[in-house]
Amino acid sequence: MNLIGNNIRRLREEKNMLQSELAEKVNVSPATVSSWEVGRTEPKIGKVEEICAVFHCEKSDIVESHSQNDAQARRLLAYYNMLTDRDKLQLINTAKFLSEDSQ
Repeated sequence: MNLIGNNIRRLREEKNMLQSELAEKVNVSPATVSSWEVGRTEPKIGKVEEICAVFHCEKSDIVESHSQNDAQARRLLAYYNMLTDRDKLQLINTAKFLSEDSQ
C-alpha cells in the first residue's frame, strides 16, 4: 500500500498541480515526486513539512489513511452498480437538477 504517495498525488491533483511544479516548490526533482507517488521512496519528514506548506494542510493529511472516504466511495459505487439503467438515469438527472439549482 502506498499511503503517503497516494495522499501526495491526491493533494497535488486537487490543486491541479503538475509533479514538476510540486518538485520546484519543495526543491526536489520531478523524478523524486514521481518516486514518492508510486511508492518507490517516501519523503523525509522535512520534505513532508514543506509539502504541507505548499498544500496548506496538516502532516496527518499526508501520513494518515483517509480510508473512511475511500470506503464510502466504494459503498456508493456498489450501490450505483446495483441500480437498473432506468434508476441510474433518474439518479443522474436528479443530480444534474440539484447541481443547477444550487448555482
